[in-house]
Amino acid sequence: LPALFQRFQRAALHHSDSVGLATQTMIAAGAVWILNRIRVKIQRLPGFRESVTVRTWHKGSVGFRAGRDFLVLCGEETVAAAASQWLYYDIGRKRIAKIPERVSTPYSDEPDEALASGAIDFAVDKTFDPQATLTLGTREGDYDPNGHVNNTVYLDYLDTLIKRSGMADGR
Repeated sequence: LPALFQRFQRAALHHSDSVGLATQTMIAAGAVWILNRIRVKIQRLPGFRESVTVRTWHKGSVGFRAGRDFLVLCGEETVAAAASQWLYYDIGRKRIAKIPERVSTPYSDEPDEALASGAIDFAVDKTFDPQATLTLGTREGDYDPNGHVNNTVYLDYLDTLIKRSGMADGR
């Protein structure tokens, strides 16, 4: 899963770069995108040495939120799909902010839905009680330029928890 989410992130960065909104450009303008939600459906994981293509597109922007969908293909077969929501974050004010027109305009809004349901506004279960917890140290490379843990790193943490707790063995 960490590798899959890293591919999603790289595809999003490449797409933003292709419309003139590279990370460095955004930071120089005082803003960044922060992943808020993502829903992923995995049909199967790619096999060893199987070629993988990740396609991504912008779903539109409203207020401080922007949508982005992803498809993961092995040849012509869709092996995974995702719908995500990103927040526009003003670095100077240290808060989410309305997406300026100069940022939303370069993206085209695509109607295609990667997931059949399309919806990512799912309720968060605030009563969730974890089966296991793990204390671990963070590494310098876990953080993005804003001092936040990069979203793909959380899956590394989860993977570590699963392996160390024995859940991977069915315990």
